[in-house]
Amino acid sequence: MKRVLSAAAAAALAFTAAACSAQSGSDYPVSVASYTIISKPASVVCLSDSVADIIISCGYTDAVKGRTDECTQKELEGASSIGSKADPSVKKIEELSPDVVFADKSVNQEVLKKLTDDGVCVLNMITAQNGTQLDTLYSSIGAVMAGNKDGRENGKNKAQSLLTTMSDLQRVVPETDVAPVACYLYDEKCTPAPTTTFCGKLFEYAGAVNAFSLLQDETQSAGNYETSYYAECLKLGDVSCIFCDTGVKDKLMENPDLADLTAIKNGNVYEIDANVFERQGATVTDTLSFMIETMYPELASGDKESSAEESKQESKTEESKPKEESKQENKAEESKPKEESKQESKKESKTEESSTVKVEADNSLEIFDDLHFEKGTLYDEFDKVQKRLATLGYYNPDDGFTGFFGGKSEEAYKAFQKENGLKPDGKVTTEGLKLLFSADVKPAPQKTSA
Repeated sequence: MKRVLSAAAAAALAFTAAACSAQSGSDYPVSVASYTIISKPASVVCLSDSVADIIISCGYTDAVKGRTDECTQKELEGASSIGSKADPSVKKIEELSPDVVFADKSVNQEVLKKLTDDGVCVLNMITAQNGTQLDTLYSSIGAVMAGNKDGRENGKNKAQSLLTTMSDLQRVVPETDVAPVACYLYDEKCTPAPTTTFCGKLFEYAGAVNAFSLLQDETQSAGNYETSYYAECLKLGDVSCIFCDTGVKDKLMENPDLADLTAIKNGNVYEIDANVFERQGATVTDTLSFMIETMYPELASGDKESSAEESKQESKTEESKPKEESKQENKAEESKPKEESKQESKKESKTEESSTVKVEADNSLEIFDDLHFEKGTLYDEFDKVQKRLATLGYYNPDDGFTGFFGGKSEEAYKAFQKENGLKPDGKVTTEGLKLLFSADVKPAPQKTSA
């Protein structure tokens, strides 16, 4: 049965901070917990990719001047890297003269103390458990970034939009008597995301059962059990769909202990970068959408059936036209001036010529040996492939540059392969990518205007 969306997808913000100097502004000072911010921050450093995701969702990306390596969102490509969460550079952070530094509990606490001792304003995020805390999270970040009135209101609106989108996604989950059993594995040792984690809870939101709800003691940290125990949990639940971190799929497929699983037999193993589960902005809805689409393939087939039904209706409408009307249309077609026919021939000729137009090389994607993407993968860099395919006319931009290698992306890539003399198998390999992003690639045949 379909489950009701819980608010545990939310997160809240609690702040610990040191004093930082600023000048007064019309919508400031802003009080967040026990801390007071005097003016709108001109320079922000994000040590938390979750907060970065929320800042992006709220539209304050321009203020982010520094980020950790975990903040891989494409919107932050222009921000300076200050190292990893585990070892951020205090020197690089202070060189950016940030008005605010956002962090979370996974950031090196010794570094945060050093920043605080040096007078840097540090705001620390903690996880929330309900919708009220979600509102607090977004409205607090909004207030810090844009003031008490506009900032808080913007944050509240974005928080509500996030929950509404997740609710809308849940509505498309098919009603079933037996929910699908799925899981997320962090590595080839089958280390799972239990239901106590945000990642694990997403299966509930997607109307599925987390295979590791069968763990004897979910309060233990992931990795405290032997691989054989995790494998037994998977077998007991007969998991039908496995999600895993990038680079883990092939190792799971080759694991003899998992060979009898339905998910392995049917090839239902899909990679999702583990970092996305640390983010609680728009990435949440992208990930949930991907999981739902993957676990319920009938949703895609349902779209096709709807399209087929529409085609039938159009056909019936065409057939129902009065005979006299059809005759008139035929006569109109026959009576076209010869000059018009010539013009149409020229248009067709132009269309053929356009398919041979050269394009410029695109260096946005770093292509290295063994770089490949497989259908079912959700990965930041894949959106660059989608954008390149769209530029060449193979992919519809309206389908979005999501980073999800789904059916529409596969169809577009196959069309590129066919047009460029490659085997149209939909497999994205290093060689194919080199051609796709080169100046030698053939774009899709395009019809020119009259």
